This record gives sequence, C-alpha cells and structure tokens, in this order.
Amino acid sequence: MSKLMKILPFIETDELKELAIKVINGEVKGVSLKMIFPFLPNEELDEIIDQLIEKNDSANLKYSIPFLSKKKLGVVFAAVKEGKV
Repeated sequence: MSKLMKILPFIETDELKELAIKVINGEVKGVSLKMIFPFLPNEELDEIIDQLIEKNDSANLKYSIPFLSKKKLGVVFAAVKEGKV
C-alpha cells in the first residue's frame, strides 16, 4: 500500500480535487485516479468526471462508475452512446 493511500482519508476535499486535476493534466505521476475517487464528494467527483469526458479518458471513467450519482452516471452513459468516450 502506498504512503499516499494511507493518508487519502485525511486530505481536505479541495486538495484531493486539486490532486485529481493534476493527475488528469499529467502534472503528477505515479498516482491513480481510482485511488482518489472514493474520497471525493459527489460535487467534486462530478467536476472531475466532466473533465474526463472532455478528455475522452475512458480508462479512468470506468473506475469512477461505482462512485457516481445516478444523474452523473446518465451523463457518462449519454457520452458513451454519443461516441464522445
């Protein structure tokens, strides 16, 4: 288990969101979004999902599915159906 995984439950929401955005943009290496998803509140997770859809990042989207609200799951489904992802 990585050191980051041990402290994720104690990191502030804003810092988790910032870390996730840095991972998406390639600014941080060695951190997987799937480690962060369980600790993000719905509102922040929804913003991250929108960025993943925009970047056509289906690899990370598939790991987010268990943590999505029904509404955001519908958005992901629609993006897949439309061929955006």
